Amino acid sequence: MEEHLRLVETAATQVASSINNAELYKLILEQTDRLGRMLRGQEVEASKSQAILEGVADGVMVADAQGQVILFNAAAERILGLPREEALGRSTNQMLGLYGDQAQDWMEAVSKWGEAQNLEEYLATRLEIGARIVSVHLAPVLMGDEFLGAVSVFRDVTAEVEAERAKTEFVSTVSHELRTPMTSIKGYADLLLMGAVGSLSEDQQRFLTIIKSNTDRLTLLVNDLLDISRIESGRLVLTPKVVYIDDLITQVITTMEARAAERRLELYADLPPVLPEIFVDPDRVIQVLTNLVGNACRYTPPDGKIVVSARAKGDEVHVSVRDTGIGISEEDQRRLFSRFFRSDDPMVQDAPGTGLGLSITKSLVEMHGGDIWVESKLGEGSTFTFTLPTAQAWESSRVGDESERLLRKVLVVEDDRDIANLISLHLAGDNREVMIAQRGDEAIEMAQRERPDLITLDVLLPDADGFGVLEQLKSNPITRGIPVIVVSILQDRDDGLRLGAVDYITKPIDKEQLMRAVRRVLVRGGTVLVVDDDKDNLALMREALRAHNFGVRTTTQGKRALRVAREVRPALILLDLKMSDMDGYTILKKLKDDPATQNIPVIMVTGSTVIDDAKRQKVLALGAASFMAKPFSVEGLINEIETVLWENGGTGSN
Repeated sequence: MEEHLRLVETAATQVASSINNAELYKLILEQTDRLGRMLRGQEVEASKSQAILEGVADGVMVADAQGQVILFNAAAERILGLPREEALGRSTNQMLGLYGDQAQDWMEAVSKWGEAQNLEEYLATRLEIGARIVSVHLAPVLMGDEFLGAVSVFRDVTAEVEAERAKTEFVSTVSHELRTPMTSIKGYADLLLMGAVGSLSEDQQRFLTIIKSNTDRLTLLVNDLLDISRIESGRLVLTPKVVYIDDLITQVITTMEARAAERRLELYADLPPVLPEIFVDPDRVIQVLTNLVGNACRYTPPDGKIVVSARAKGDEVHVSVRDTGIGISEEDQRRLFSRFFRSDDPMVQDAPGTGLGLSITKSLVEMHGGDIWVESKLGEGSTFTFTLPTAQAWESSRVGDESERLLRKVLVVEDDRDIANLISLHLAGDNREVMIAQRGDEAIEMAQRERPDLITLDVLLPDADGFGVLEQLKSNPITRGIPVIVVSILQDRDDGLRLGAVDYITKPIDKEQLMRAVRRVLVRGGTVLVVDDDKDNLALMREALRAHNFGVRTTTQGKRALRVAREVRPALILLDLKMSDMDGYTILKKLKDDPATQNIPVIMVTGSTVIDDAKRQKVLALGAASFMAKPFSVEGLINEIETVLWENGGTGSN
């Protein structure tokens, strides 16, 4: 009891300061006094304290150092939908799941806080409890260096979240609606300036030029508002690919050099001979660069310089835009990336702008996993620098993540122990068994006995030719179905594939190449259910999937698709958005509502050539793993299927 007294007493100050609630502070102090009277054997009625407890709007839960709940108020009951008697006395570990899956991380943090190195860290998050959104603030209770427990404060923020969503949707809708009339205004102004209805007087040309200029400014504002609303709502989706940053920089400079020339500015690139590939959405990186170079042009006096440079630093590429412009004060630098912020400098105020560009730029860079900052002095120019991940770093992290998903048995056939250990290290992971055979006869015996899911095979073995071992494996009914990847110093790829190998990798071994080959092998062989009302598309899908070693089931009816999915349990479903008997949204929802089919990954396919963010967001929210637009290449389809199967732990067993 003394421990609980100290816990509540110490928690009083922390809770009061964190939520600034005087009544709650008074309540906990009175509860402390009540506990003190209990210790002295002077238990009295605490009706006033109870009334205050019931009147507090925020839910409060206090757990001791052992994770046992000792205080749980009425607001917590209402917000969490959990009766007090079910919470008091229980440990936080026992309560996992009562608040929903999203509570798992912070609830685990409670139990581990006593072992944490930095006990002054606070945790704030949001939970979805039914149709409500609950804000959670979790803090450790400390007395000196001693950990006494944790205080959780809950607040129902559903109304605020819905208001924010409504605002975002309103901005998005208005932005879309404004673009249509602006397109007409700009288009007809251009036609008039081109002389489509005859020659214009000098005043007419001047007036139309003003109309066109202001329409362009309004278009920029609408585009910025649209980007902001998409970023805030999570509907802006990146489509990254491997590119070279110098190509993107060259493209931006080519586009912007006319604007720079108008202001008598020198615009050029400073790039090293070789830069690594990066893994980014090229359109969004071009948007970032265009915004930074555009700002440099806008705020650099005539006869100045703008230099765009890039340098490789570790796993990142640092891209900088340096100008000899007006510079930015230290005070303005702290607010520079805030929405709608514009400096009081007369040159800034006179230039057109929304104050949204740098905020959008920062969000786009952070969506790529990068960072952005500015170095500047008034009157001496500015340098904006942002970072982007290299393709190699992305691939390495992806391989690292994917290798942990493999839960299979692999046989490595290699006479060189060091190379065998190297391959084993590449393939090893949790719950994965990697076996090594150094001789051909040993490999055949182990393959028959262990039935591995994959074999990597060296060609030069001490007792046999690797191709001979491969022939024996493929001629034996027990082992012929086991995929084999040849790993050899010899350049005999055609012979290896002809004898039945699924891939051929030459030494020295490249880890990324090896893991890509392993991924292709382990996800293939499963059954793919294709749901499409176009019979020509079904025929194409059947041929393409069978050519890549997938089993195939097809149907043109949504109801039959649901039945086949339950009976066959395919490894993956390709689902067209428009069907004759029911739409793809309905089919997808039924698949995800059925416990028998809810874990089957679904790739939604649409005949629309453009996938808008709203449509993508809708299908992903319903549980689809991916979204593709027709027409697509067979190679693109197979790559997408392999990626989805791998990311969903697909094994190709169905």
